[in-house]
Amino acid sequence: MIIPICYRANIYSDFMQQGTIDTVTLMDMVKKPGIYPSKETVPVAFYGHIVKNPVVNDYGQVRPLGMNAESISYYQLDFDDGYYTIDEFVSEFKDKFAFILYTSYSYGYKENDRFRVIIPLDEPLQCKDMGTYFKKAMDSVFHCDCSCHDRAHMQCIPAIRNPDAPYRYYINNTRNRFHIPWNLVAAEERKAVAMYMFNLALDNWYGYCDILLGHEHHEADPETLRINALRWAQEQFDQCPVGARNNTMFSVLSWLKSKGITADDAFMLCPPAGVDNEFDRMVERIFYQT
Repeated sequence: MIIPICYRANIYSDFMQQGTIDTVTLMDMVKKPGIYPSKETVPVAFYGHIVKNPVVNDYGQVRPLGMNAESISYYQLDFDDGYYTIDEFVSEFKDKFAFILYTSYSYGYKENDRFRVIIPLDEPLQCKDMGTYFKKAMDSVFHCDCSCHDRAHMQCIPAIRNPDAPYRYYINNTRNRFHIPWNLVAAEERKAVAMYMFNLALDNWYGYCDILLGHEHHEADPETLRINALRWAQEQFDQCPVGARNNTMFSVLSWLKSKGITADDAFMLCPPAGVDNEFDRMVERIFYQT
C-alpha cells in the first residue's frame, strides 16, 4: 500500500516536500530505526497531501505551514506526560483500531514512557476541518500532546541516538481503521455555542435584573425584591451549561450580595448539579470573607 508523506530534512528546515512511502518501508523504519547524533537532525513528517497552490519560500519551495496541508491519511500522536504508559495505551486501544507505536528519541533518557503513535484513518481527513472543536474532541479521546491536533502536525520518524539506545515498538495490525468521532466534534461545538449564549446573557445581567426586579423605579417592596432576586438566581443555576458552573455561581452570588441578600438566603438555593461543596465554599468566601 502506498501512503502519501510530506517531510522535512529536520525541524529547522524551512521547506517540506511531497512524496510517498509504502507500508513495507514504513514497517522497516519502525522495526529498525535510524541512528541520528541529535534530535535536531532527525527528519520529521506527516502522512498526507500538500495543497495544490501552496505558499512557497523565495526559492519556490513549499513552506512548512499548516495552511499548506490539504489532508492526512495517518493520524499521529505524541505522548510524553505520563498519561499513558506504552502498555496502557496498547491495552486501551488494541481492540479498537490499527496503529503503529514506537518510542521517542528521548525514551529512556527522560521520565515517563515517551512514545509516538501512527494511526491509519478510515478515510482521509481534510485539514480544513481540524478546527477548535475538532481539537477538543480529539483531546478528549487520546489525552496526548495537544499540538498533535494542529493542522500539518509533523513528528520525528523512528530514530535512536546510538545502537545501544533503548527502543520499543508495537504494531497493531488489525483491519479496523480509526474513524474521526465527528459526533464528539459536534458536541463540542454545541457546548461552545451554549457557553457563548450564556455569557452573552451574563453581560446584561445587572441592568436587566435591576429593571426586572423593580430596583430602577423602586416599584417593589424589599421582601418582593428579595424573593424575585432569589428566584432569578435559581433560574441561572438551573440553566447554566456544565462548563460555566463556577463562573455562574460566582457572578450570581456576588450579585445577590450587592443587592443585600444574606448568606442564609443564599444557602437556600440549589446549586448547579455536581458542585455542592464548591457552592458552600463560595458562599462562605463571598459573604463572609469579602
